[in-house]
Amino acid sequence: MSIQQRLLVVGGNGFVGSAVCKQALSRGWEVVSISGSGRPFRTPRGHAPTWTTSDRMQWHKADAFDRNAYRELAASCTAAVHTVGILMESNYKGQDGSTMGALKGLLKGWGLASPNPLASNGQKTATYERMNRDAAITVAETFKEAHACNESDIPLPFVFMSAADIMRPFISPRYISTKYEAEQRIEEQAGHTLRPVFMRPGLMYHPHNRPWSTLPATMIDVSYHLHKMHRRWNVPIPSPADVLRSSFVPAPFHPLSGALTTPALHVDTVAAAICEAISRPDVRGAQLSESIRQLAGWPAETHAA
Repeated sequence: MSIQQRLLVVGGNGFVGSAVCKQALSRGWEVVSISGSGRPFRTPRGHAPTWTTSDRMQWHKADAFDRNAYRELAASCTAAVHTVGILMESNYKGQDGSTMGALKGLLKGWGLASPNPLASNGQKTATYERMNRDAAITVAETFKEAHACNESDIPLPFVFMSAADIMRPFISPRYISTKYEAEQRIEEQAGHTLRPVFMRPGLMYHPHNRPWSTLPATMIDVSYHLHKMHRRWNVPIPSPADVLRSSFVPAPFHPLSGALTTPALHVDTVAAAICEAISRPDVRGAQLSESIRQLAGWPAETHAA
C-alpha cells in the first residue's frame, strides 16, 4: 500500500531543488521547501512558474544549521532531499560577476588565495566543509531526530545530492571529498530510521534555467557517445579517456577521464530519479549516472562483449 508522500526539500528554490519540487508536485505529493531566504523559486528572468503557487507547495525560511527552525516541519514529512552545496568557495553566483567569482573560487581551491574567516556580512564563510558536508549531516540528523518516535519498521528516504568525481584537479579535491564524507556520515547514522540515497550525477544542465550549461553538456554528450563507440568497436588505439587514466598522465589528473565518459543529465532527469528512488524501498546508497537515468525511466544500456 502506497503512502501519501510529504517531501521536505532543503534548497527547494535552487537549481536542483526546484526541479525536485516540480517533479514531486506532478506526482501528487505535498512539498515543503526550506531555504535561507524562504522565497519561492523564480526563473532567471524573474518569472514565477505556476507550480510555485500550488496549494500543495509550502515555502519556509530556515537555516539548515538551526535545527529548531525546521524540526517540526521535518517531523511532518515522510521523506527528505538535501540539495544545498557549493562548487567553489566563492560568490560565483553573486553580484560580483560569475567570471570573477569563479576565478576567485578556482584560485582559492588551488591554494593561491586565502579565505577570510568571516564573510563580509559577519556570517561564517561558505566553505566546502560547512556547505557540502556539515549542512547535509545536520539536516540528516535533524530529520532522524524528528522521527525518533516513529514506530514503523520502514526506514524513511533521505536523499543527498552528491556528485561524480570527475572535476579534480580543476575544482579543489575538497569539493568531492566533503561530499563523500557527508555520504559516509549519513550512512553511519542512518540506523533503522533512514534509508540514505546518494545521487552522483556529472554535469547537470537546463537550457532555460541555466543557459550556459547547454554548450558544455552538448560537448560532453558528444564525448560520451564517441567513447561508447570506441568501446563497442574495440578500436585498437587508446581513447582520450584511456590516455588520461594512463601512467603517462600524473595521477591527480586521472579523475578528468570521467568527465569525458560521464553523460550530462538534464536536471529534470535527476529530479525524476530522486522521486523514483523515494518511492522504491529497494533503492539505497550511491546512484551513478547510469542508475540515475534508469530510475528516471531510461532503458538500460547494453554493452558489447
